[in-house]
Amino acid sequence: MTEKDAVKCTLIAHDDCWYLPVSARLTAQFESQLLQKLKQVVADKKQNKRK
Repeated sequence: MTEKDAVKCTLIAHDDCWYLPVSARLTAQFESQLLQKLKQVVADKKQNKRK
């Protein structure tokens, strides 16, 4: 499992459980596109609430 999931499984983990540390980085272009899309989703939701 991933390191993130291992934290959640501490109560059920046993000696045969192991995890892999994961590191991820977004490219500047991907990050910019993602933020733009998220801002659009928020704007659309706000507009839909007004209707």
